[in-house]
Amino acid sequence: MPIDTVVQNRCYVLGDVRMNQDVLSELATWTEQGRRGFCGVDDANNMYFEHQLIGSTTSQTLGRSIRDAHATAMGRRDAFRAKFGGGDL
Repeated sequence: MPIDTVVQNRCYVLGDVRMNQDVLSELATWTEQGRRGFCGVDDANNMYFEHQLIGSTTSQTLGRSIRDAHATAMGRRDAFRAKFGGGDL
């Protein structure tokens, strides 16, 4: 079986997101609704949206992933901020 790499394409949405059950439930719901990718929060409480792809994919696939991750993240930013807060990065 050939060995390949995984490329993580992460787009940060908001900084200083205060963790609580409602925030985690919202992120889980968005992740379940998505066709691919997932939402998360890093150790510094910065919220992100991420796609992961196989490294041998074409440059067109990678480009589409970058555009989709950015559009998804920016499309959810204002609604999330209005509901839960969070600052600019």
